[in-house]
Amino acid sequence: MNTVISTLLLFTYNTLNQDIYYSIAIYILDHLDEIETISINELSQNCHTSVPTINKFCHLMGIETFKKMKNILSSTRKGRLEQIEFRYMQFDAENILNQIELLYQKKINKTELLEQIKKIVDLIYESRSVYFVGAVYPLSLLLNFVEDMRIFNKAIYLEQISYKDNKKDYDENSLLIFITVTGRFLAMNKQTFLDLYEDVSSKKAIISQNEIFSTFLKFNVFIKLYGDDDSEIENLIIIEIFNLIKYEYFMKYVYNK
Repeated sequence: MNTVISTLLLFTYNTLNQDIYYSIAIYILDHLDEIETISINELSQNCHTSVPTINKFCHLMGIETFKKMKNILSSTRKGRLEQIEFRYMQFDAENILNQIELLYQKKINKTELLEQIKKIVDLIYESRSVYFVGAVYPLSLLLNFVEDMRIFNKAIYLEQISYKDNKKDYDENSLLIFITVTGRFLAMNKQTFLDLYEDVSSKKAIISQNEIFSTFLKFNVFIKLYGDDDSEIENLIIIEIFNLIKYEYFMKYVYNK
């Protein structure tokens, strides 16, 4: 998608320097449901910056004023929700599961997969903040998913372990979801992985082909990928997995709520 929300996400996802512009972008994304009522003075105070800096940020996003940005954000969110509802009324979870099976070109345990998907959906709903942890790729595959979940008022963040030093303080309201197709993340970032895995307060889930993670008892959910390599097809499957998560989340926690 090409919206101001996706632009904000790309800005936060690609910046190496978490400066004041990064903080403004994160604050706006965290308050999409109330952005219409927030004045530019309130935003500057809450971000510990000045009104001219907020205006410069709007110009950086290609928008003339903060007022116009608020109008665009509001209309984008409303329009996207209508699009999602219309689309999801045309099919059900079985359609997505069939697409996943078609991509694998073999039978999979669709009942087991859907059961794990529903578990992770409940964990996402119950958590105040959700962090997807992994390398730059495949996290980049999740941008559309994150945009729509943000529209659903769920705070989702992408944690790129490959170059960022993860120093966040997670708590019982945090959910960490590791994505490592083959499990190489464990071998290449062993200490970082263990530090996050051993975090006693946060909930955790993992999506991987590697069966070894089924023995890691601190994972609340293990979503097993049925492939056996790191291929372009597996990347498409990951996208469909997250389409299914988004579908189940929308139908249970957003639609008609």
